[in-house]
Amino acid sequence: MASLVTIINKSDNTSCLTLKEEKFLLEKLYKIRKTLPNQKKSEVAKAIRLLEKTIYSCILNDQLKLSHHNYSREIEVFSNPGTSHNKNITAGIQLSAGCSIGERISAAQGSGKVDFTHTTTSDTDDEGIVGYAKEKKIQGTLSVNATMACTDEISLHAGSEISAKKTIAHGVNYNGGTHDYFKEKFSEKLFSYKNQSIKDKLFTHRHSLRHYQQQAQNNQPLLEQSWSALTNRQVKCNTPVPFQADKSPKRIYGHGYTAKISASAHFSSLADAGAKLQYDYAENDIEVKFSQNVFSQVLHEKLTDMQSKNLDTITKNHVKEMSTTLQNRFNLTEEKINTPLSIDELRLAIISLNKEVDEYTECVQKYSAGQLSEGKKKHEIEKRWGVKESGRYGFLQRAELVLTTFISRFPSESENNVELKEMMVQLNNKIVSPHFTYDKLKLKPLLSFNNSISINNHSHTVTAELNAHLGNANVAGGGKVSVAIIAKHVSNPYRIRAGEHRDIEITLSGNVTLSGILSKLTAKFASEAGVELSDLHSAVSDAFSSSVDLSQGVKITIRYFSPDWSQKDEQKRSYSHQVTTLQVITDANITAKLVSPTHVIAGGINMGAGVSNANAVAQRMGTDTLNYLMLRYNYLCGKPQEQPVWQRLIKDNRTNLLNLMKNILTVNTNSNHELDILLKEKIDSTPDSEQNEIWNEYTQIRKSIKSAIDNPHSPDDFEKGMAGLTTLMNWHKERTDKLFGEAIKPGEISEVRTNAIKKRLSPLLK
Repeated sequence: MASLVTIINKSDNTSCLTLKEEKFLLEKLYKIRKTLPNQKKSEVAKAIRLLEKTIYSCILNDQLKLSHHNYSREIEVFSNPGTSHNKNITAGIQLSAGCSIGERISAAQGSGKVDFTHTTTSDTDDEGIVGYAKEKKIQGTLSVNATMACTDEISLHAGSEISAKKTIAHGVNYNGGTHDYFKEKFSEKLFSYKNQSIKDKLFTHRHSLRHYQQQAQNNQPLLEQSWSALTNRQVKCNTPVPFQADKSPKRIYGHGYTAKISASAHFSSLADAGAKLQYDYAENDIEVKFSQNVFSQVLHEKLTDMQSKNLDTITKNHVKEMSTTLQNRFNLTEEKINTPLSIDELRLAIISLNKEVDEYTECVQKYSAGQLSEGKKKHEIEKRWGVKESGRYGFLQRAELVLTTFISRFPSESENNVELKEMMVQLNNKIVSPHFTYDKLKLKPLLSFNNSISINNHSHTVTAELNAHLGNANVAGGGKVSVAIIAKHVSNPYRIRAGEHRDIEITLSGNVTLSGILSKLTAKFASEAGVELSDLHSAVSDAFSSSVDLSQGVKITIRYFSPDWSQKDEQKRSYSHQVTTLQVITDANITAKLVSPTHVIAGGINMGAGVSNANAVAQRMGTDTLNYLMLRYNYLCGKPQEQPVWQRLIKDNRTNLLNLMKNILTVNTNSNHELDILLKEKIDSTPDSEQNEIWNEYTQIRKSIKSAIDNPHSPDDFEKGMAGLTTLMNWHKERTDKLFGEAIKPGEISEVRTNAIKKRLSPLLK
């Protein structure tokens, strides 16, 4: 231990341990601590323990930076539009009534049921945006079924069904794409460095990477104090900030209904064949939030009138509650803060606010690290700032609003005071990303104007399906062919996605059904318990049934699209092939039913769970529209980590892109019409003095595309052609982003929500 302190005292500030050295040091520290007597009370042992946690956090942080290597295959697959992973749990109640009619119609049954389904979905949409959502769905269904026995071996089954549903989903879009999504997954993995023995491996608690990072961050003041005391020198450390992905919240309200008719034939005990015709209507209203930091908006003078009014209202309310603090801590009266401040007054106020934030941060760190005595000090600071039940989030919001007030009172004659503004920007970073445990998704709306966009889509789907099954009562295999025609209308302020879809979905799948599982289990139980099997079946098996269904297949989706922005005639829309996607579908579902075993009227409970994965393995874009290429380009450009996705898309579609270039230069094609629109928009938005430059650029675009068409096997000429397409897409992006920005609804700063339980208990705890 003495030699370790000596090494630390001799080390300089520039020394840096490698990953191997960090692991070696961690192992040595662990062994030293285990040899110390009375570990729980020893100050040396506590100091070593704090250093262990910090070093292990650094090791995990290095692994987090390289996590894209661990998930390289998943990132490659998940970055393809059309990829999704679903998990669902269903519970419902059912009531049915039936009877036998004559000799041939052996059974006729009508039933009604209500199901509640909870689904979690991770997916990548057609643009490439990665999202996660939790959906709650309630669905009511009425059905009528009839079975007719033709012979002893052959029977026919017919049925019809109608249902209505309502869904509510809340989720997020990952602004950092697939890389942020998988970094967050890696942050949630469980780790433990106490694996020196089998006992440690078996009984040690494992925690997430984020937990270790938060622990090290909160322990930082204690670590510095304890090691400063041990080494008789000032020790400073800078622990890694826990990773939290940047997300945009979204909310989806949906409703729809389904009508279905089906018919099937049963041949002996080994074969079934059937067909189904289904119609679905679905409508979704989607709201996506876009947060803009309050301080940054004021700093760059980008406030709308509504946002300015909202900021003034909420600031005045807080200033009234904090008037004593502002006067005592910042030497600012309520009247003075509403007028421009001098540079000296601003500098002193910012320094004071910075000290307040640092003091509160250290206090919360120690409190979160287990020093409960710091809790009283934390509450005193919050009370001083007029914060009640909202704790750290309330303090941070008020600190942000005070800082924003300071920048808005910046004297006009000193607008170029870069040093002071930089101090304010650094302080804003401390508030937006505090050095203690917090939830970024919860904090961000409190420090931002929460703008939003609204999207609506509704679709009509007609599905025809043929299926066949072979097998016995316990194990059956088979397959199905399904063809769906989807007509979908999308209203979206992002014009490249607004318009009419016509999709053709072809699904080919094979499945294996394992049924009668409970019957086998009850038979085994009956034989061992000495119970009559018939008695047991009548009591249990007739009332409870279960099955597991596994299936795998492929889905081919052919999308035709008529975007609103490029329509010649709204009355008679023209459709062009957007993209064809090939997906591999894997499903696993388990169902169970508990019903009353009566023959006329029956009621029961349905339960089920399932997982479904769809991996998009190939995409081929259309050859007579720029729309899909622009859709992918707009999302992927400007994101270095997404460039492999873009390059893969170009490589896989090289032939299609050459055909697209040819159509662009061919008169009366759809893509040539899109080219004319893009040129007109660019000319209309360009001053007269610069229009010659645009025409020269347009001439160069045509020349480079022509060169690629004339030399299809030349990589250099193909790159020139792609450069021409990129220029066109940048023209389109300028216009599209401008229209999208104009369509965003300006939002207000969110109010802090107090913890309802804490609010009720706080009077009792005083």
